[in-house]
Amino acid sequence: MASPTGSSDASGPTGFLARPLGLAGVLVLEAYFVSLGTVTAYVLWRIWPKGDALAATALAGGSLPLSADPDSRLILIAALSALLGSFIHSATSFASYLGNHKLLRAWVGWYVLRPVIGMALGLVFYFILRAGLVTTESAAAVNEFGVAAVSALAGMFSKQAADKLEEIFDGVLASHKDAARSDKLR
Repeated sequence: MASPTGSSDASGPTGFLARPLGLAGVLVLEAYFVSLGTVTAYVLWRIWPKGDALAATALAGGSLPLSADPDSRLILIAALSALLGSFIHSATSFASYLGNHKLLRAWVGWYVLRPVIGMALGLVFYFILRAGLVTTESAAAVNEFGVAAVSALAGMFSKQAADKLEEIFDGVLASHKDAARSDKLR
């Protein structure tokens, strides 16, 4: 709804969310990205298998024990690698928009949620790979670097990864009812 001066409400193009992000918001997002990247890289380093032995690891001064189980460790490596990949994408986007003076308030949610979405997609890709493409039964035989690479790429390119999954499922699980719906969600 337009005001007497012709400006739109908060959801309109000239509303609150369409304004540039202020200094406080920029500093909070910068702290978020620095913390997220640093903590993710550190935890990934701490949980990475050392040599042939997969020993139990504890984080946060021993208050967060991690299992020595290879499957659990690979799932955590996949999640953290995807988070790191998605962090790279979102932090690069943040820096570009900030540098070009085009960072709007409306995008704060995207920057906060994108690493989490990327992490979830990285896990989905890891589960798909483990379910069908990696035929070994032992998690100890799976290359951690391969898991980290695929997961990080799925996180970094989460939009493309989600689009690819949609293509696969549209081909495998095509439904004629979906085409008949007048109001589809995307």
